Amino acid sequence: MARVMVLLWGYIAMALCRSSLTPLPPGLNDICCCLVCFVIMPVGRSQTPAPRPVRRVPVPPLVRSQTPVSNINTVASRLTIIRREDSSPVSSLYIPPFPPADPTGAPPWHIWGIAKPVFETHGIHIPGWNHWPADQTWSDNVIRARRVLTHNHAEDVVVKAVARNSTEYTVLTNLEEAKNRATLACPPILNFIAVTSMPDVRFVVMPPLIPLRLGEMRTVGDALDFVSQMLKAVAFLHERKISHGDIRTDNIMVLPPEWAGRMTPTESHLPSTLQYTYCLIDYSFSHYLQADDVWWTFSTLGPTVVPPEVVVHRKSGGRLGYDPAAADIWMMSRMLKFDLIYSKANLRILTYLANVMGDDEPRGRFTAAEACTEFDDTLRKLKSTDYSKSILRPNTSTVHMGSSR
Repeated sequence: MARVMVLLWGYIAMALCRSSLTPLPPGLNDICCCLVCFVIMPVGRSQTPAPRPVRRVPVPPLVRSQTPVSNINTVASRLTIIRREDSSPVSSLYIPPFPPADPTGAPPWHIWGIAKPVFETHGIHIPGWNHWPADQTWSDNVIRARRVLTHNHAEDVVVKAVARNSTEYTVLTNLEEAKNRATLACPPILNFIAVTSMPDVRFVVMPPLIPLRLGEMRTVGDALDFVSQMLKAVAFLHERKISHGDIRTDNIMVLPPEWAGRMTPTESHLPSTLQYTYCLIDYSFSHYLQADDVWWTFSTLGPTVVPPEVVVHRKSGGRLGYDPAAADIWMMSRMLKFDLIYSKANLRILTYLANVMGDDEPRGRFTAAEACTEFDDTLRKLKSTDYSKSILRPNTSTVHMGSSR
């Protein structure tokens, strides 16, 4: 556009010079026209286009929380450690927003410092952060502590923080009422501690647990004792309208022998070299129904590996629903197959049980009570010498998963 205007003014100047009353010599006339164009041209070139208006997004004013410091419970479930994924510099005016609340309801680690004085009134002492034992790990919602029983006696315990309005807390309170009967379904609950400044959080005191190590199982009796306890635990949960939601070996631990003797004096074991007492842990994805409710849920939360009907339910956007009890049975079946039958020897006696429990159709699976009955029938077919047979890693190419009984 600027070049067009320059050319236009140049032609106008030449016309004016040639039409003037006093004609100029031709050479001088051309020189004047060139001078006029030379003067006008820089003006046209210096006219740069006006900058485009920059759209500015209004920045809302910083609103500081009006929550008093004492009312910590309203923000305890939302405070987390914020980590930036990139290393780009952040303006000093940048105020990171609160992240969404943790779906498990787990409060952040620094609330332990707030609860510590209350713990001490219950005889629970948390070690100093700078002197934490290397073999005692802690996380956001679980911590190791010491419980003082008498002046000269103390013992290790575990304290877990659970949101009061969570399903996990409802499940734990329900199981706590069952006392010793629930030992296999969850670790024995020693106490619930409430902190006045955090009414939305409850602290659960439990015995310390030993990680499950399947490699310690040496005989058929070791494996069958483990299966027997887990089937009883799941059956007990389903009897009380509770589904675990994430049954796998990572969520099974061993109760120390000294605690097992105190909490479950009547617990019987199958012939086993280990005589361990196993416990289901982590009810973050559990479901709790009333006594008259039908087994059904529309929740899309849960582990990655789930039965086929849960996969279809998630793809539907949570509209179809599924039976959480039947999902527990499928997860139990997968654990039996991949952690025992496929990787151990002399356990093909569990093949039929595992296959029916892992049926693709929920209605085709055993219920927990039916699975216990089938397992008892399987045990009746064994000889006393079968329990002492060694578990050797088989050649997986020869493993046959038929449904022969």
